[in-house]
Amino acid sequence: MSHPKKKAPVRALLTAIILFVAFTDIHAQLIVNKTLCENKVNPLGVSIKNLHFGWELSSTQNGQSQTAYQIVIATSPPKLKAGNYVWNSSAVKTNESVLVPYKGKALLPGTVYYWKVKVWDKNNRASVWSKISRFCTGLESAADWKNAKWIGYEDLPDSMRVVPGIHGPDKPALKILGNRAKERSVVPYFRKEFKTDKKVVSAYAFISGLGQYEMSVNGKKAGDGFLTPGWTYYDKTVLYNVIDITNLLTMGVNTLGVTVGNGFYYINHERYTKMVDAFGMPKLICRVKLTYVDGTTDDVISNKSWTTAPSPITFSSIYGGEDYDARLEQAGWDKTGFNDSKWKKALLVKVPTGRLIADPDYPVAVMDSFKVKTITQPKPGVYLYDFGQNASGIIELKVKGRKGQVVKLSPAEILTPTKMANQGATGGPYYFAYTLKGDGVETFRPKFTYYGFRYIQVEGAIRAGSTGDLPVVEQFTSLHIRNSSPQNGTFKCDNQLFNRIYTLINWAIKSNYQSVVTDCPHREVELAGAGLLDGKLHSL
Repeated sequence: MSHPKKKAPVRALLTAIILFVAFTDIHAQLIVNKTLCENKVNPLGVSIKNLHFGWELSSTQNGQSQTAYQIVIATSPPKLKAGNYVWNSSAVKTNESVLVPYKGKALLPGTVYYWKVKVWDKNNRASVWSKISRFCTGLESAADWKNAKWIGYEDLPDSMRVVPGIHGPDKPALKILGNRAKERSVVPYFRKEFKTDKKVVSAYAFISGLGQYEMSVNGKKAGDGFLTPGWTYYDKTVLYNVIDITNLLTMGVNTLGVTVGNGFYYINHERYTKMVDAFGMPKLICRVKLTYVDGTTDDVISNKSWTTAPSPITFSSIYGGEDYDARLEQAGWDKTGFNDSKWKKALLVKVPTGRLIADPDYPVAVMDSFKVKTITQPKPGVYLYDFGQNASGIIELKVKGRKGQVVKLSPAEILTPTKMANQGATGGPYYFAYTLKGDGVETFRPKFTYYGFRYIQVEGAIRAGSTGDLPVVEQFTSLHIRNSSPQNGTFKCDNQLFNRIYTLINWAIKSNYQSVVTDCPHREVELAGAGLLDGKLHSL
């Protein structure tokens, strides 16, 4: 008995098999899964003088290999698809797929390029093209900054410079300095309004703020970086970042806002001072390149037309902590239409002697968060918040209270015998101080410092659910910050002790992996003592 209705599915299956065989016979048994430029995906700020590409391959066949490649580059995806190339490598017979050099004509600085690659397998069959990737070249010379200037709120006289820094937290080290540097520097705001009359198809900010900066566009944070740019010896090298701000712009008037903190560029002589230096006061250089839909470009540069004023950050030290007075906030300062008539014009300040280059590293960023595990009260007026994990980072505090009330937050990795914060092993005093403005639930997150901690000791506030006249802590979060480079490997086995030792070591690495490798937050023994391994490490 025949079943004519089943013939159509059978024919469809046979057709699919034939097409699959035909396709696999035409195209290589290699697939380009991932493309890299300077070992990164879609990097920003690459050098035009020594450019490299790479790609990762896969195959369903054993023993497959690449025998050739072809790279093509253009200034836009449509031009790439149309074959209007800046560079066409043609077919290059080689099995190389890592750090393949660019061999075309000189590329333009501060320009976005788009590229793709295909390969040939051992049977000389070409793969399909990879997905389109992009990269943005950096600024190689002073001329590339289009006359952008270093600007500041104040400048530091050469007579008050402390370079190289003096190491040591002891008071005699500070006495050596005398009056060579001020106790505190202003942590300034900078703002600039500009107008776009045409549709912007791309906008990239090339920016450096020393010691570190945070940028916003129309009131929204630009980029994910924290404590950017990376730390260097500023008399030799100064890093800048490239940030894609295209999606933050609107048609018409836009506003750039930048806050610049001390970082390692100027270390205040208060609280904990492991090292004291003074390269200069906080300063900023910025060029925003705008590309319009008609192909024309424009630049917004830092100069004396920018305005500046002190921010609510009244104290900032990479070693000592950060104080923030919310009463000094100026609502909308980084948005269009703000009245900055009482601000002063930015000063043209001393240019750093270090060579200005794009930061080649992944930025430090917020990479994890932890909620409060337990809350104790070791003595009247003091609460201890335990996040259950020791890590490098900052806090995010949500608090409600009256205007002028002050909350003091002291982080620590370990505790004293009386269950108070113990900074003896990590350096102190270090703390955050937040002064309330008295406007509902307020949020505080430090911008220019960090510490290793599991515990936060809170003074001047009470826990949620308590009654009293002090500010109420509505929410508390520990934010882990570290270098945002991807993790390339993990470890796991059947022995849970070894797995937990790996977790401990991994956290020690992550917490000490910043823009440079550090030696605190503390190491395995301290982490174990904090309870990460529940004491099992001591049995080894």
